[in-house]
Amino acid sequence: MQCDEPINFLHLSTAVKIFCGSSIKLDMLPHVEMLLQEYLLKYKRLYCVDALKPNFHWAVHLRQQILDYGPVYNFWAFLSEHLNKVLKSSNSNNWTGGQIEISMMRKFAHGAQIDSLACDAIANAESLIVKMLLEHMLGDGHKASGTIQDAATGTGFDSTFHVIHFLTNSLIFDFSLDDAAQVALYTHYNSQQPHSVHYALEANPRPGSSQLNDFALYYQFTLLDGRRISPLARSTQESARSSLIKVTYMDKSWYGEVINIFSHIQLGIANGTRLLTELRWMIELLLVPIEDDPWSKFPKLDIMCFKLNEYWSPGKDGAPPTVLPFDQITSQIAHGIIKTSNPELWITTTLDRVCPKCSLSYND
Repeated sequence: MQCDEPINFLHLSTAVKIFCGSSIKLDMLPHVEMLLQEYLLKYKRLYCVDALKPNFHWAVHLRQQILDYGPVYNFWAFLSEHLNKVLKSSNSNNWTGGQIEISMMRKFAHGAQIDSLACDAIANAESLIVKMLLEHMLGDGHKASGTIQDAATGTGFDSTFHVIHFLTNSLIFDFSLDDAAQVALYTHYNSQQPHSVHYALEANPRPGSSQLNDFALYYQFTLLDGRRISPLARSTQESARSSLIKVTYMDKSWYGEVINIFSHIQLGIANGTRLLTELRWMIELLLVPIEDDPWSKFPKLDIMCFKLNEYWSPGKDGAPPTVLPFDQITSQIAHGIIKTSNPELWITTTLDRVCPKCSLSYND
């Protein structure tokens, strides 16, 4: 590896991350174009002109294309190519002459009838739990993920830049909260409204306090910006990659792992419509594993280092709560292990697709 290769790769990584956002600030485009041009020019110096391909030239037009058509999610070919792959991989079982199309339309009509019945039942449901279950049934048709789900929903992002789909087959009908979750919920509710809940065995609860409901609806996964987030409690691994997330809490970024995803009904406080997460927080390490810290020149990559396999103790001063609303998760993160440092550490980068405070959005 040549000495300039790592820095040059970071130029490309930063440019691609910003270009591929579902939203992008217009005043960022000149900077991103400069990063891409620096990468291409240095690539030419490192590997000579014979290593260049036509795609290298086409990439320099991205800035103008985004100005003309909006973010790349509006016009790139991944969606149509993914849909073509799904259709080609479908087993037709030798049904020709339009029979497979007829079967697909029958399936669609059947699903539409069920959705219509469920919508009518929701409007007349008196029980909140029955209403929630019917709402989950309406999500049963959205079993695809990523670009397929983006197509089904029209756009991949709503006004808050988050898409959360609750899938019926993701619901686990084991409602009992464990001790850690009860403590976390007790702290969560009482921090919002002091003395609002008490434990079942708590002596002399405050007047007006309600007993903590020790049941909840748990989920195997949810989707955030088209990415699947699976809690650790539903994984056989000690640390699941799809559970790693970044959260904004008290105007500060925190990084951790999702232990559980659930909804909870608490008399007079929560009606169960807001998704909650139980989390454990990674401990940031102010250590750079490489001299000169090359990542500091590329803040958009959001490179962070953390103690390996160590977490904040629940309730410890300085750490965020262990239960937070799901909508405070800003993105997933990816992590790797640096084994050449002493001590060994985690290194992470965010997988967010959105630039905050955007002036050019998906729907523009």
